Amino acid sequence: MKKNLLLLFAVLCSVQSMFALTIESGQYYTIANRNDVNLYVKDTGVDIIQMGALDDACFWQLIATANNGCYYLKNKKTGRYAQQCSTSAEVNVTMGDSPVEYRVKECPAEGTDMFGLTSTNQSNCEFTAGCIGWNWKGDNTVQTFAAAAGTNPAPSGNSPW
Repeated sequence: MKKNLLLLFAVLCSVQSMFALTIESGQYYTIANRNDVNLYVKDTGVDIIQMGALDDACFWQLIATANNGCYYLKNKKTGRYAQQCSTSAEVNVTMGDSPVEYRVKECPAEGTDMFGLTSTNQSNCEFTAGCIGWNWKGDNTVQTFAAAAGTNPAPSGNSPW
């Protein structure tokens, strides 16, 4: 019985690791909208984070911090960092020169390769009801958005996540 439980545990751990977010140091990634994978998060050099077609401004380095699951989001083209999410919904997310810690969390309830992003200044970083994180706005900007329940419908990880 003990041997069977250990085998089951090993199988479950290997299945979980197949779906875990793996970020490699020194690599760059794109972040696409969960509803339109042709809209990418980008830093065009203006104050706010925008979305649009794939180009050089769409590549991001996720630099691990000392906290598990937390990263600085640095744009490859501009070298700037995503700044804190506002604690209020419907506020544009901005770019700046100083790194800000973000939690990047898998949201499997939203679908395959879906991830939530929120700065760690939020009291809730787990993408449960009330979590403030990134969301695409119709005018092609990224705003803060409070999850209604479960997960936050934020931009998702896109290949090569």
